[in-house]
Amino acid sequence: MNPLDYFWQFLKASLLSSGGLGPLPFLHRDLIGLGWAGESDFVTAIAVGQVSPGPTGLWTISLGYLTYGWVGAGLGLIALSLPPVLALVVNGFYN
Repeated sequence: MNPLDYFWQFLKASLLSSGGLGPLPFLHRDLIGLGWAGESDFVTAIAVGQVSPGPTGLWTISLGYLTYGWVGAGLGLIALSLPPVLALVVNGFYN
């Protein structure tokens, strides 16, 4: 599994959704299609994301950990955070 490809799958899902469980269909299709995740990984990640405090989109970090270990959790966190941070930077330039 190439870390750059893995990061791209999470970033793409984050860019094409509005947060929360929005990335679920994209990640489900792509990660299962590539054989990187199973159904049980998604169920576990969503359960962990629902019982943990904070935004509901944090389940993607659990999914990253379950499918690619600590590296996957870090890549998932960065991919999840990058689009909002870029929106803040662009907004700062306009203001």
